[in-house]
Amino acid sequence: MARRSKQWPEVWILHIGMLLLSILSTSWSVLHISDVIVHFRRARVPYGYILVGCLYKAFRVISDVFVVWGTGRVLIRYRHLRPNIWKPQSVFCLTAIVAVLLLFIGVYQICLMFALSFAWLSFSDLNVINAIAKARSGFEIAFTALAFVITLGIAALTMLRDLDSLYQEELWSVPASIALLIRSFCEIVIVGQLDRSPAGIQNINRARDITYGLFSVLFVGCITFAIPAKGAEDPLAKREEIARE
Repeated sequence: MARRSKQWPEVWILHIGMLLLSILSTSWSVLHISDVIVHFRRARVPYGYILVGCLYKAFRVISDVFVVWGTGRVLIRYRHLRPNIWKPQSVFCLTAIVAVLLLFIGVYQICLMFALSFAWLSFSDLNVINAIAKARSGFEIAFTALAFVITLGIAALTMLRDLDSLYQEELWSVPASIALLIRSFCEIVIVGQLDRSPAGIQNINRARDITYGLFSVLFVGCITFAIPAKGAEDPLAKREEIARE
């Protein structure tokens, strides 16, 4: 009997990423409405108000790591029936190493974001603030660039294959990987614009939120169907049994 898809342990990483995405969408709506009200009424807020944006960005960075890592693991799982992350030659081992690197850059970026906010709150020297801001910007560019390279590899893994050789559920990974790639491309372009400290920074950030949210919805809507249902037979095990017969 073919193994059940509920035995796929690779999916939980992707589920964590999608859970963080849902939290992000809810928090973005609340933060956006609150920010509009504050600006419209010109209300006074505590200095610590800027830390709210840091928390939102922190969730966003961690979500990106788990979404990219989880998507790669699910797609590779379609090629390997019994993967082993602990083997150095394993593709899963390589994805784990890349994910840890991306997570390290992301966490360092989050630390610099909070450090910059605390520097402003403590009225630190402008040279110190400028140094932290440059370091944060550099790590943000490195994070988005590495994430783009990973998503490019994920898209190549799906689009360069013969569609007839893909499993029925795996076909949904094609539009999902395209949506993820476009989202990542928009991120790296916008981050590059923000690094130049443009005049219309609010409009750029608004465009960033729109593109990120739009393609995230498209990605989640497609990748959900790319994961075999719990009650369904494992497609790889089923094909293996047919080959043996």
